[in-house]
Amino acid sequence: MILSDKSSLSISLPIDHNINPLYIINGVIIQKYEADQLSPYGIKRINVIKGDAAKKKYGDRGMNGVVEITLKKKE
Repeated sequence: MILSDKSSLSISLPIDHNINPLYIINGVIIQKYEADQLSPYGIKRINVIKGDAAKKKYGDRGMNGVVEITLKKKE
């Protein structure tokens, strides 16, 4: 995952593009392209869960890891 001074977020995938983690924003499953469109300034926290912990929490959907993204609340 790369954060830059630009207003964009870039998420790098493993070499095998068929192995994608599960992306979750504020508890909602999303596609990778949706995560790529997020502004880093709107992100409160990113939590990466992998291995048995991801599978335990999300079942088979989490077997390739999980990226949990929590957004800042709009004021």
